[in-house]
Amino acid sequence: PPRLDLPIEPYTLGAWLGDGTTTKAEITCCDTEIVAQISGDGFSVRRLAYAPHLYRIGEAGHSRDEATGRYSRNGSLSSRLRNLGMLDGKYVPRPYLEAGTGQRMALLQGLMDTDGFVDDLAGRCEFTSTNEGLADAVVELAASLGFRPVKSEGRATLDGVDHGPKYRVKFA
Repeated sequence: PPRLDLPIEPYTLGAWLGDGTTTKAEITCCDTEIVAQISGDGFSVRRLAYAPHLYRIGEAGHSRDEATGRYSRNGSLSSRLRNLGMLDGKYVPRPYLEAGTGQRMALLQGLMDTDGFVDDLAGRCEFTSTNEGLADAVVELAASLGFRPVKSEGRATLDGVDHGPKYRVKFA
């Protein structure tokens, strides 16, 4: 497939889908390499003073019109997420699943860097999410890149409390 002109760089979108704040262009992260990659995709990234691992990606998603007092969208990450309808719920837009090989790999890398695990010695990869749509997107991405992913369902627990289903995608 050809490289597509996508509104958000695939790695940044994948990282936000994994560890981003659902309603904002923010990401919770303690890995400087992820922050550096997002910055390399062309977005300013700044740590928020009130939370040590919370970063704002890009500028504010709107500017106020002085005459009307209304907000207008601009080219920020927040506006791009809003234009894609992603601030109403995280999902992978279809064009990202049909983009060029490098773009699909970058999206998978962003998702894996935030909600995945790779055992470098054994070559095993695992992605875990409570969002079945994201897990299904990882299955589709991995398969489109030549991997043979397997999805399974389990229970998400924290301190012995059941928080609902979780979905694991494994591939080598």
